[in-house]
Amino acid sequence: MPRYSILLPTRNGAELLPGVLASVLDQGYEDFELVISDNASTDATPEILADVASGDPRVVLLSQDEPLGVTDNWMRAFQASSGDRFTLLGDDDLLLPGYFLKADRLVEVAADPDVLMYNGYAFAFPGFLGVENAQYADPFFAPESPIPSDGYLADAARRSVVDAIFRFDFPLPLNFQNVLAKRTAAELLPGDFFRQPFPDFFALVGLMLRADRWYISPEQMVVIGVSPKSFGQTAHSSQSAEKARRYLGINPNFEGQLPGSEVMNGHYETLQVLKEAFPEELGDVAISRSDYVWQQAYSWYVQYRLGSLGKAGLAARIRLLSASDLSCLAKLFAQRLRPGAISDRARMSPERVAQTLWPGMRPVPEVRDISGFGHWISRSSS
Repeated sequence: MPRYSILLPTRNGAELLPGVLASVLDQGYEDFELVISDNASTDATPEILADVASGDPRVVLLSQDEPLGVTDNWMRAFQASSGDRFTLLGDDDLLLPGYFLKADRLVEVAADPDVLMYNGYAFAFPGFLGVENAQYADPFFAPESPIPSDGYLADAARRSVVDAIFRFDFPLPLNFQNVLAKRTAAELLPGDFFRQPFPDFFALVGLMLRADRWYISPEQMVVIGVSPKSFGQTAHSSQSAEKARRYLGINPNFEGQLPGSEVMNGHYETLQVLKEAFPEELGDVAISRSDYVWQQAYSWYVQYRLGSLGKAGLAARIRLLSASDLSCLAKLFAQRLRPGAISDRARMSPERVAQTLWPGMRPVPEVRDISGFGHWISRSSS
């Protein structure tokens, strides 16, 4: 059994794969496996992967005959893996140099945690949301009290995170790329570890509910990328909801659903799936309708300011809200929009789209791809 499993599901990722493959296989470390599931790619992906797999015994290659939904492809990779700990990368992500040695050290320092969460960088490829230059965020996330930046996440803090998520507030990122989980912890979850519509969201909340020892480190070990082909590219536009749903192979459909952000609709449906999967832990936890409405109404405002939703479309969406929805929205508006926040919202424009949709992003025009960013940030931080 290898010490680590790196899961890499991909579909038509030929342009991106050389970067992520090199970042994993060129680490100068042997005790791991790279489990790749090619989701019936129709570009040069099969040839690239066949060449890599033929020359490296650490590579486990799966090839799907017909396209699967994203979650099913993730599960195929997970089921084929055997490492004591595992993480998952997209074809537009990157491990930074020294990843496995740092993981070894952190596992020892944290005394063998069930879940190890580490930090990293975010990188948006040129062309993300139509922005010409690449963008990056440093760090990927910044914990706030009661979440430690370096240490164990106490039971009460884990529960506060879960409760916040049911209010559509996300104190920690729900991305699996910056998590190493023990296989024995994954086995604590009922049924499939990854579930639709948002597989890493489901898995991470499940681990918060069932895994006892969750350690957070500020070590920046990974670059989490968003490329023009990924879900993050499509989810926030009023004109690309169907593309976003096709990407994941999902179609959220629940009572009271509102158009707007497919991210929020996917979150809502994932919360429903979580309540069904964990009735003992979540039976008395309600999904906050008022916070869901707030998030969708805010997405309408963003889409309107960025030009993908017109006045008539905005008015039609407002008419979908019930009197109760409007009342809750007014209360939340009064609570949350301080003068500084109002000023920030008023500056939204198509020219500031990356900063609007991903606060903290900064342009990095000298970098054209994620491999170049990996070299750039390694030099900058050394």
